[in-house]
Amino acid sequence: MEKIKSFLKNRYFLFAVSTTIFILWVIWVGNYWLLFGLPIFFDYHITRKVNWTPWKKRGEKKRSALVEWVDAIIFAVIAATLIRMFFIEAYTIPTSSMEKSMLVGDYLFVSKVSYGPKLPNTPIS
Repeated sequence: MEKIKSFLKNRYFLFAVSTTIFILWVIWVGNYWLLFGLPIFFDYHITRKVNWTPWKKRGEKKRSALVEWVDAIIFAVIAATLIRMFFIEAYTIPTSSMEKSMLVGDYLFVSKVSYGPKLPNTPIS
């Protein structure tokens, strides 16, 4: 069991899994220029040259409560945005045009996995 735990925490294994998921996500989205983000994964998992958490000191385990809250809030906002953008979103029925099947104000959860993500159209993209 310890052998399996140590293998799952191996940085090369984590790099392989995370980059595979990232590459599949890039193919699904269709924005292949996002593959320029692969060096970030390499540095985060393998070389660790860049300090990706500048508010933490390297090797320091104890953090203040404020830093933990800010870290948790940032993670929650990013996770909720990605889930809403790529997987599922809640809608309400605004008008009575579907009166026989749904009422005004009913909630509807839509799966975006079948139709693909709805990315915003900006001049940059």
